[in-house]
Order: sequence, then C-alpha cells, then structure tokens
Amino acid sequence: MKCLICNKELTGNVCERCGFPKISVVGGAEDDPVVKTAVHDYKENILKKITVEMETYQYKEDGNKLVLAQTDRIPIGKQLQNLDKDQCTWFQEDFARMEAGEPMTLTLFINNDGREVRREISLKAPDIRSFWKAGLKSQGGMDYTVVLGTADRYAETESFCILDK
Repeated sequence: MKCLICNKELTGNVCERCGFPKISVVGGAEDDPVVKTAVHDYKENILKKITVEMETYQYKEDGNKLVLAQTDRIPIGKQLQNLDKDQCTWFQEDFARMEAGEPMTLTLFINNDGREVRREISLKAPDIRSFWKAGLKSQGGMDYTVVLGTADRYAETESFCILDK
C-alpha cells in the first residue's frame, strides 16, 4: 500500500517520509469524502511550509574570458498547495539561454519549515530561440519537476519528491 500523500510504499502504520497515517478502508479509500478531506488538509499544511529556490549564476568579462561574478537564489516554488497536477509556477524574470541540448546541472534548495535540503538535478537545455523562464511543475502527490523554457515549450527534469532528504 502507498501513502495517500506522497506515494511512498508504506512499511508500517505511519509514512516514514511525510508522517501521514496508514488508512485502511474496505473499497477505495481515496474516494471516501472524509479521507479526501484529511488528505487534502494534511498535504496543504505540508506544502504551505515549503519553498523551492534555484541557484543562478552571473558572469562578468575579465579580459577575454568570462568569470563568475556572483551567485544568487531565485524562488521557483512558492504556494505549492495551490498547484494542481501538471500545473507550473514560473519565476517572472527571463534568463539568457544556453545552446540547445547542452547538459545542465541545476542546484535547488528546498526549504521545509526551517530545514534546508540542497539537491542537484540535471537536464538538457531546451531548444528555444527566446529567453527562458524557470519554474516548478507538479506531478501529483509530493513529486515535482523543474521546468526551463516558456509556458508553451519547455524542458523538464526527472521527477523528484520535495520531501526527500
């Protein structure tokens, strides 16, 4: 049986990842209105406390080469409780693009109620001829992907659970 909040396989009476209790109901537990409300409220309370930031890099010219000038963090995931499955939240600033197909490693910082987890995730640069935006896309449960591109065309990372440490 999988957790109704984060889809982790349950090994006991409480999910090791999110703390939601195992619910045993004859028939489909997900369809019971009381269970639906409990799942929604529990998930919403967790997601209200989570923000996701992505590290960005600014470069400057030094003679005939580019050198790292500074790093910064941008919020790509806020108010995650308001996202439906397959819906994206976008950071409003545009970014210069890289060569299409170029491998990229993104550094994320997942802040959960005062605890921060650093995660590196890879993808290939999207083939888009305009500036990009960065965002987060809900995959349902507590799983998300990072998206780079535009609202109409984007590349996305592999799915990851924002509760994993």
